[in-house]
Amino acid sequence: MKLHALSFPDVQDVRDALAPLAAWTGLPVVPDRLDGRRLVRGEGPPTLLKVESTMVSPDGTLGDFSCYTPSLRRFLIHAHGDGDRYRVSEHTIGVMVNPTSLRSQAFARDCYRYLLARESGETLDADWLDEPVLWPLRLTHPGDLAVARKAIDDLRMGETIVRAQRLFGGSLVARHVPGAPPLDLDWRSEDGESVDLESAQSSALGRVRTWRRFLDSFLTNAVPFALGEDGRRADGDTTGVIAPVQVLVTGIERTGRASWAELRGAETILPDPGEWERVLTSLGEVPEDDLRRAGLSPRTARAMRAGRRPTRRSAEKARRIAERMARTPAGPAPEALRTCIAPGCNEPLHGRQRLFCTIHARYSGTRRRQWKESR
Repeated sequence: MKLHALSFPDVQDVRDALAPLAAWTGLPVVPDRLDGRRLVRGEGPPTLLKVESTMVSPDGTLGDFSCYTPSLRRFLIHAHGDGDRYRVSEHTIGVMVNPTSLRSQAFARDCYRYLLARESGETLDADWLDEPVLWPLRLTHPGDLAVARKAIDDLRMGETIVRAQRLFGGSLVARHVPGAPPLDLDWRSEDGESVDLESAQSSALGRVRTWRRFLDSFLTNAVPFALGEDGRRADGDTTGVIAPVQVLVTGIERTGRASWAELRGAETILPDPGEWERVLTSLGEVPEDDLRRAGLSPRTARAMRAGRRPTRRSAEKARRIAERMARTPAGPAPEALRTCIAPGCNEPLHGRQRLFCTIHARYSGTRRRQWKESR
C-alpha cells in the first residue's frame, strides 16, 4: 500500500492543529517545533503529536529513515547513517509469551524481519516460528477466574494461566510456569479434559496457532479505516494509494478490552446514555416499507416511539436499523469479506455466501459465532 507523503512543513501544520488539544489536557507537554529538517526543542506550542526520537540525531537533525507498517499500530522505523537505530512496535507481539531468550524489542525486531522477508518473497526461518503463541492472563477478575476454573478447577485469584488458540476454534489452557517449554505444561481443554499440545509438525486438525501463522495474519488483515483506489476496503492485496474512510461519531460508550483468548467482545462498562433516543429518532425517519423489510413492524416502531418498552428482539432490530441509517452520511461502507472467515481457511465465497464456505457453514452455531466475534 502507499500513502500520500507529507513534507516536514505539512507535519508541523498537523502538530500545530493538535496544540489546542494538548492545552485542554493540562498535561506538562514539552514544546518543540520542526524547522525544516531540524527539531528545535523548547520552542513552539506544545503538541500531542511528538517526533519519534529514533529519527532525530543528537544534534536535532532529522536524518534519512525507512518506515515499514503492515497494519494499524504496527511499524518498524530504521534510522539510516551511523549506528544501527531501530524502533519497533510491540503491539500484540509484546503481550504474548516471548518464545526466545531475546529482550522484547530484539524479539519484536526479529518478527518484523520475518515480515519483511515475506513481503520481498525471501525465506527466513527460525525455530521459534513454529512455536505456539501463548497468551498469558493473570487472574485478577472474578469473571476470568470462573471461566478458567472450568478448565483447571483448583486455580486461585492472582495465578497466571496461558492460552493457546486452536486454528479451528476454541483454546487450550495451562498454568503458566516461567521458562518451561510449552509442550511440558499441563494442558487442558476449555472443559477440563487433559490434552496434549500438538506440535507444528502434527496434523493441521486441532493444531494451535504458531508464531508463523500469527505473524502471517499481519499481512492479510483488512484495514477497517482505509479504502483502496477502487473504493473497496484495503487489505493485504491492495495496491496503490489508500485513503481514509469517513467516520461519523454518533455516540460514545466505554468498554473494557476484548478477550482474545475467550473470543468474546469487549464488555460495556458505561453505556452510551443517548443511544436509545437516537434509535427512536432514526425509526421516525424510516419508511414503513423499509421497516418491514428489516423485520420490524411499523406498529411496533410507533409503539416504541410512544414510550412502550420493547422486547429484546425488537430493540436489537431497531438498533441495527439505526446503525444502517448512520452509515449513509458516514460514506461508503467497507466491502464484505469475500473469503471464508474460519481460521486457516481462505476459500472464496460465491453467490449468497456471506461469511462461511460450504464446509464451515455446516459447523455449529456456537463455533461460527466465535469465529465472527474474533475477526
